[in-house]
Amino acid sequence: MLSSLRNRYLLGGAALGYLAILTFCLVTRDPFWVAGHQQGLLRMIYDQSVKPVSHLLAFFVAGLLCGLGCSRNILGIVLGALVVYALATEGVQFLVPDRTPEWSDVIQNLAGLGLGMGVATWLRRREPLVAGPEGQATA
Repeated sequence: MLSSLRNRYLLGGAALGYLAILTFCLVTRDPFWVAGHQQGLLRMIYDQSVKPVSHLLAFFVAGLLCGLGCSRNILGIVLGALVVYALATEGVQFLVPDRTPEWSDVIQNLAGLGLGMGVATWLRRREPLVAGPEGQATA
């Protein structure tokens, strides 16, 4: 059940951790160095399979986790912050050697956020409202 406060905190924490890792991957000079000696294999798999939709998938997960991890009354603020984040991470790449920002990445970032938040909203609407501490319905 997504509406329990414990689950909301876990999802929110997962979202923050995921955004930290995503930020590292988006603004570091070479995110593949983490793989060490397996770097060549990882880069080959990424280039052949994941690269065309990598930003879409990455920001879909970010939108989904953030959408499920926040309360409904701040959903718009969280979406706005994620849009700024999506644009900023691409803009910061101007300052990182060997990285170049691309409009296609910006479009994928925003589309992934929209899809992730949309799925999160759909999932939340499917769950029943429960009574909060003061007796009002919350999700």
